[in-house]
Amino acid sequence: MILVFFDKIVELCFCYFFANMAIAFFRISTSCFNRRFSFWISANSFGVSALLNKLKPEPGTSIVIFGAGTVGLSAIMAANVCHCGIIIAVDVQENRLALAKELGATHTINAKEEKVAEAIMKITEKGVNYAIESSGRPENSRNAVDSLAVTGRAVQVAGGAIGSEVFLDINTILFERNYEGFLMGEGVPQIFIPRLIELNKQGKFPFDKLITYYSFEEINKAVEDAHKGTTIKPILKFS
Repeated sequence: MILVFFDKIVELCFCYFFANMAIAFFRISTSCFNRRFSFWISANSFGVSALLNKLKPEPGTSIVIFGAGTVGLSAIMAANVCHCGIIIAVDVQENRLALAKELGATHTINAKEEKVAEAIMKITEKGVNYAIESSGRPENSRNAVDSLAVTGRAVQVAGGAIGSEVFLDINTILFERNYEGFLMGEGVPQIFIPRLIELNKQGKFPFDKLITYYSFEEINKAVEDAHKGTTIKPILKFS
């Protein structure tokens, strides 16, 4: 993604077209644009797009989101926009689970303390309608599928280490529990990004809550906090 200012217009280049990269240009008034928004579009839009463009959950349905990082927390905000009835966040960091609650999760599960699939079934009884895996951990991919209700859909948003494999129970997927991939954003940039801007203006995407600023001199602390999981999205400031 490339952002270039021309007078009072931003030309935003967004690349996406299956395996090939096509470039779409469109304009955003600078009154709607700031540095924080550019971060959110580049880092968080995949979690939102997985909900709004791919899964498109119906109001009242249930969803579980694995990983409460920038992508997962953005997906939680989108689940609220879709009026999902049950929104479950799964992570191993209590501070991230607390933020997930603040952003709209109805339930949280600490994967260090509970058996995830069992905990999800206890909350939903029959399993969730939708699942998003944004952590890149194979065990969460398996949990995402195992926690689905019949005909449910799980989407793998995050990549894992090269060579990572996911093992599924054949009898689980036999009953149309679907495990799907997700390429880039599956949205039309000229439509999708202005929609995100409007939702942000309405206060439905408080992405500022995900950001922690560091001076350039604090770069080592920013890296350390990111590795510890105490910071969701560190941003370095050069001035």
